[in-house]
Amino acid sequence: MAQARTARALARAARAGAAVVRAPAFAARAQAFAARALARAARALARAARALACAARALAAVVRAPACVARAVRCGACAVGARSCAARVGAAVASARAVRAPAFLRPARGGGPALPGEPEIVYNGRGMRLDPTLSAASRLARSGRYEAALRVLEPQVTHYNRSFHYCYLMGVVYLRSGNVGNALTYLRLARELNGRDVSTILGLAALYLKRGDVGSALDLYLDALELDGKNRVAKKALRVIRRNTGADSLSAWLGAGRLPSLYPPVPFPGLSAREAAAVAGAAVAACAIGFGAFVFAGLVPNPFAPHGPREIPPGLALTREARTAPVAPGGSHLYVFTQSQAVGAYERALVLFTNYRDNAARVYLNRILESNAADVFRDRIGLMLHYMDSPTGFHDFGPDNVSISRAWQEPLLYRGVYVIWRGRATDVDALDRTSFTFLVGDNPDIRLEGVVRVVFSQAVPVPPPGELIEVLGRVVPVEGDGGRIMLEGITIRENL
Repeated sequence: MAQARTARALARAARAGAAVVRAPAFAARAQAFAARALARAARALARAARALACAARALAAVVRAPACVARAVRCGACAVGARSCAARVGAAVASARAVRAPAFLRPARGGGPALPGEPEIVYNGRGMRLDPTLSAASRLARSGRYEAALRVLEPQVTHYNRSFHYCYLMGVVYLRSGNVGNALTYLRLARELNGRDVSTILGLAALYLKRGDVGSALDLYLDALELDGKNRVAKKALRVIRRNTGADSLSAWLGAGRLPSLYPPVPFPGLSAREAAAVAGAAVAACAIGFGAFVFAGLVPNPFAPHGPREIPPGLALTREARTAPVAPGGSHLYVFTQSQAVGAYERALVLFTNYRDNAARVYLNRILESNAADVFRDRIGLMLHYMDSPTGFHDFGPDNVSISRAWQEPLLYRGVYVIWRGRATDVDALDRTSFTFLVGDNPDIRLEGVVRVVFSQAVPVPPPGELIEVLGRVVPVEGDGGRIMLEGITIRENL
């Protein structure tokens, strides 16, 4: 048995010497292949640059789209408003002849229908995005430009007759600008039109509190809490009233300028075209960053990884000589091939190599190396292994994994194959380089699939012994210990 091992060792040494002699030729072919690869990479970069330019033009079109839609909406509103102008003038003349109060000051019990011919204004909650006038006024008020907002709103009194949103917005703007009389008028009218709106009730309550009518303000705040039991402004106002029961105390609180904290909000005007484009851009950037993080962590595959077949480098294809004499006579080998089996195993490994399934190709190559295949295969195998990719993390591992039981049964067949095994680490040694005993299995306490020693080339953090982890490593047979293997560790994934 020892003589057979010695003979195999001498044969391997002879083959290694022959490979060293032929190494310069292989290096020259590798340089030629690298030059062609660089040329292909340059063409790919050019195509990528053209694709990015097309994407930039598409993004610019998307950014301009909201502005185009907004202009179309404004044009439609103007056209409808022109058609209803005559009806509004007629209604105003009839109202003047009747010598009655203006329509927008007359109480509308429960809210009445719009005037004949008046355009219907569509609202989204309290948002003003579908109405250009109210949106512009709301945007000015939210920036503190109350006088400018009133200059936009006041000329539109007849246009927004019986409009709750208009009355509420006018009342809030007058309230924040300090015009208590007009604010009270419009907020009362808004409550007539919609008696269940909490913000309108809060505005009226703040006005009564400003005038010193604590009883009326208290009743309104209680009404607001009946409609919205979690309203923070109403709860805060009740705490203020409870702490400042005396007239002097309440006057001091009002004199400190704290009342605006109890004012109802100015309606949100909706996003402008520029703001919508900015939000969309930020969302796209966040999605891109998140997707990149998932790809880097190996949770999703990389869509930019090469999907086309890998080109066969020069020197890997079988020649006629290799096909006519693929096996060597005599010798002791782990696997014995016929001529067709030897050629078929190599061609299968070459197909897997072109499809980027390097892990599966390594198994076929190891079988050939441990067989009676001729030396012409061994030279090509060394060159193919040189061109294979090695995974750097879980994100680029590939589809072919091997269980520990199969690796234990035939360690030479799976030499150099990369695996991902799950289990728990014990007996950790983390001095110059980290190593530990790995109990392999989804639940090693119940079903232990195997035990293997994992060795890293540098110090890496290892989770506590009870935590389930995954290890990416390379199978290495241990010489002189039949059937035993170890793992050259690459990386660890925890928090499974």
